[in-house]
Amino acid sequence: MKAKNIVVKFGRAVVVLSTQESRITTREGVELWIKQCPASEIKPMATIPVGTLEIYKHTRPVILRCDWE
Repeated sequence: MKAKNIVVKFGRAVVVLSTQESRITTREGVELWIKQCPASEIKPMATIPVGTLEIYKHTRPVILRCDWE
C-alpha cells in the first residue's frame, strides 16, 4: 500500500504531499517529507534550515490525514 494526499502539519504550516515520495518547502524554509519505514509505515520528517533550530526545537511534523491506494 502507498500513501497519497498526505496532510502534514509542522508548527503553523499545513501542507499536502501528493505522494509519499514528495517533498515540500514551507515559506519559512522548512522542507517536509515522508520517511518509509518497514510494514508500510510512514513517518513525517522535517529538514530545518541553519539558524532556525531555536524556533523549531520543540516542534514535530504530524500527519493529520492521508489516503491509501
